[in-house]
Order: sequence, then C-alpha cells, then structure tokens
Amino acid sequence: MCKMTNDKLKEMLSVKDIDTMASVTVEDSDVNDSSELIYSINAYQYLNSQLDLDDKFCKRVNDKLNEIRDIADEDRRVEYPHWDSECMSVVENMLDAEIEEISNVSQVNTYNYDSNLSHVLQYTQFTYDKEDEQTEYYCMLSVHLGGDVRGNYSNAVLFRIDNDWGEFLKPEDVRGYIGGVAVDNMHNGYSLTDEDGDDVEINQDTEIELYIMGE
Repeated sequence: MCKMTNDKLKEMLSVKDIDTMASVTVEDSDVNDSSELIYSINAYQYLNSQLDLDDKFCKRVNDKLNEIRDIADEDRRVEYPHWDSECMSVVENMLDAEIEEISNVSQVNTYNYDSNLSHVLQYTQFTYDKEDEQTEYYCMLSVHLGGDVRGNYSNAVLFRIDNDWGEFLKPEDVRGYIGGVAVDNMHNGYSLTDEDGDDVEINQDTEIELYIMGE
C-alpha cells in the first residue's frame, strides 16, 4: 500500500507505533480468565490492507473537504464537514455539477455490529461509476478516538476500497496457537476456541501466536 495511505491511517488512528503492533491480540480482560477468548484485530493493519488513497477521485474530494474546513476555521458561518454524512453532501454536490452519480450508498457504525477491530469505525460506503464505465467502490471513513462512542471521531476521509468485491469489512479467518493449542474463530466468528469449539485456558505466562489467514 502507498505511503500516503499509511501516513493518513496512522494520523487518523492516533495510536503510537500502531503499525508495529501485532495484527491480532487477545483482549487484556480475557487473560487469567478461562471464559470466551475475544480477539482484537489491529485496525491500522487491517484498513491498510483494504483501503487506498492513491486515487484521483479521492484526491479531488479530500482536497475539497480540506479547503472547506480551512474556510470554516476562519468563518463560523461555513459548515465544517466533519462527519461522513456531512462530507458525503460535499461529494454529491461535486458530482451533481458534473451530472454524475453515486449509488449503493450505505452508512455503518461498527459499534452497532459484531466487530473485532481495535477501533470503532463510522463510514459511508458507495459505488461510483466513472465516465469510462469502470465501477469503483469508495468509503468515507472516520475513526473513533476514545471516550463516549457517540462522539470524538476523526475528520472523515475518502478512500477507495482496494479489492474486487466492494466490501472492506468482511469476516476474518483468525488462527494461531495459545499455549501450544491450535485455535481459530470458526466456531462462532468472534472468539477463539480449539478445534472442538471448546475454550482454551490462558494466563499472563501463556505463549500466544495469532494471525489472519492470507496476511
């Protein structure tokens, strides 16, 4: 993935050294507890594998958003485009002027769904049929930065979804070893169990090695 995408995601996620952290970890509350082992997927590494900023449409939209934000900082009468929905209004106005359209618009906050990502995401996903009839998938994304999930999100940024199926939040196949026991998330999709679907004991001294299939 391009350096521009790397740098923007680090800035949005606002966690020191997140790019060097493990791709999958077990939540601290589960250590010393033999109940369900809930895993956490490093949001930076995951998003970096799915999204791209190196795209002319992304650059045009994000430049326009930053231009409006700079104006709004100086003039309070100008609405500051922060949330994804506010930024989507800017996108639609830009395309209306060019008689172009977006489609398949959907808005998601991952707090409302089963998600093992390390950060809550708020985003609007849509399809854009370009003049050359090529269909591209985009995501107007903001990241929750802590505290009350109803607020404290980064400014939304437009990314192109860098895969062929148009969805960047797909179920992940997590596997690995905990204390030498093979584990995966195939039993229920959100916690780690052994091959029989049973919980695995873990404590502070247990050796843990987890990964996402295909990474």
